[in-house]
Amino acid sequence: MAGADRTGPLARLSRAPGLRETPVGEDLVLLDPTDYRAITLNRWAREIWQLLDGERALDDVVGELDRRFDAEAGRVEREVREVVDEMLANGILREVSSDR
Repeated sequence: MAGADRTGPLARLSRAPGLRETPVGEDLVLLDPTDYRAITLNRWAREIWQLLDGERALDDVVGELDRRFDAEAGRVEREVREVVDEMLANGILREVSSDR
C-alpha cells in the first residue's frame, strides 16, 4: 500500500538525479549511467515526465494534462497514475519531502 501514498493527489515527485535525457523523435530516452540502463518514454510518458519537477502536486500534473488533451473524464488521471507507478517501480522518480 506504500505506492498508494506515493501517488496520492498531493504527492510531489521529481526526476531521479543523474539521468541523462536524449530526445528521439517524440520519445525521450533516459540513460542511467550508474547501471547502464536505458528507458524509453513515449510521447505521453514524456509529457508526464516533463511536469514532474518536484514542485507540482500530482493532481496539478493531472489537471495540466487534462487541459492539454481532450479525453473522457477520469482517463487522464488513470493513465497518469499508471505511468507514475511504472516510473516509481523503475526508480526514475523520487518522492519530494513534504517538509521542503
